[in-house]
Amino acid sequence: MTGRCLQQNGTIHSYLAPLLVLVLFCSYAYFDSGGGWNQDSRFGLTRALVEQHTVKIDSFQSNTGDKAFFEGHFYCDKAPGLSLLAAPVWALVRLGVRTIHGDPASPGVIRLGLYAVGITTVALPTALALASLLAFSVEMGASPTGAVFGAVALGLATPLWCYATLFWGHATAGALLVFAFRLAKALDKPGLPTRALIMGLGVGLAAGWATLVEYPAAPAGGILAAYALVNTWRVQPRTVLQVLSGLFLGAIACAIILGAYNLIAFHSLATVSYKYLVFFPEAQQGVFGITYPKPRAMLKLLGAPYRGLLPLAPELLLILPGFFILWRNARTRWPSLVLCAIPLYYWLLNASYVNWFGGSCYGPRYLSPGLFFLAPALAITWTKSPTAVRALLVALSGVGFALALIAVATAPTPPQSWSHPIPPLVQAFIKGQIPDYATRAFAGGRVPDFSPPIGSLSLGPQDMPNLIPNPNFYAGTNAGILAGLHGIPSLIPLVVMWSLWILAWARFSRVALRAGPSTI
Repeated sequence: MTGRCLQQNGTIHSYLAPLLVLVLFCSYAYFDSGGGWNQDSRFGLTRALVEQHTVKIDSFQSNTGDKAFFEGHFYCDKAPGLSLLAAPVWALVRLGVRTIHGDPASPGVIRLGLYAVGITTVALPTALALASLLAFSVEMGASPTGAVFGAVALGLATPLWCYATLFWGHATAGALLVFAFRLAKALDKPGLPTRALIMGLGVGLAAGWATLVEYPAAPAGGILAAYALVNTWRVQPRTVLQVLSGLFLGAIACAIILGAYNLIAFHSLATVSYKYLVFFPEAQQGVFGITYPKPRAMLKLLGAPYRGLLPLAPELLLILPGFFILWRNARTRWPSLVLCAIPLYYWLLNASYVNWFGGSCYGPRYLSPGLFFLAPALAITWTKSPTAVRALLVALSGVGFALALIAVATAPTPPQSWSHPIPPLVQAFIKGQIPDYATRAFAGGRVPDFSPPIGSLSLGPQDMPNLIPNPNFYAGTNAGILAGLHGIPSLIPLVVMWSLWILAWARFSRVALRAGPSTI
């Protein structure tokens, strides 16, 4: 039995995980979701760093309302981590364009650059994190089929698909927290002190950079640091100091980078950009807009049509059996606590925001980093369930997949004025209103993102009639459109890719079946 399990885990790592990375990454990279205030603010900092060697975004501030103003200059109002990750990518794009004697400042190259930084710093880490959770799910007792189901359902049947195509920080922060979790989990096995130091350093760097990407990731990083120490203490107490040293070094390295950025921009190590927002003064309530969890917002984030998660990803209703099974098993009890604690934290965090609905987005975006940690519970539910429950899981995931595909193909950031985003998105998809830059764009011409105009600071749905389209926001496109297809047929290459992946998975299943039913 041990030999079979080892062979099975080897197959997972050598075959299934890379295949999953490929299919998820291609599914994300297939779509270019265009620009917007959030993306353009982050990319403005990236451009300023690479092109002008400054953190001031004065030259690019007209593209976005998400900005800070301090001592006569404009700055990105986001945490700098994602922009810093994107800087080498944008530098390489500019170098390549210059090599072929192109103009790095042309609109086409700028758009190419935004797409390139998105797929490398958001889409790829998201795919890698879900593949890592696939392997982890098998370690926790899920079958390969269950592990694949859990990862694919999270990656393609939840709002995470939309976030993975946008140059936002949520998906990247969540992926980095997953990497920190996997390193912390590895400390539940004894090893050399040097290994403990390296693992601790990895947890500190991954969780620290997640905080550099999205400041609210800091408490989740603290949970993972504590988990790393608990694992070490339970298995090999004599290496706790090495793990603690690694955690400190990783965290302090990220803190130094953040402090240096804040010092250069705002002349203070501890002052962050949110203190100097141009718009959204309500974000100064509490801690930069975070107060305390509101019960009404908590319920709406789960089930309301406006920003509810479950109407968009109904398969998540069945995560509870998986968590219960993990909790009952002494071997998986500690990791199950962490898997549950981080999504719970993000849910409470989202409900604590003054603007809990998150502006123009598909679903509850502030809790999205916690979605990653639900994949193993789905995998276990699948593995331990009878055929009827698995059929229900497939049906519910099919609904989530269809809705996510429709959203990412038409408008991954639907206007916040829509009280129920599903009907207009479905209607647009049926009509073939799939964006094609500024030609076959959703709603005709350019896609309005209904950003607040100057003088309008209200963000509630009741204030939507006062909002106007942002003329700097252009529709996205997809690879099928670039290949000459339009409307719904532009998705045909994506369907072909998925068909090939399903065939490859079927082949694996046949091979595993010959090895023994327990591997399925």
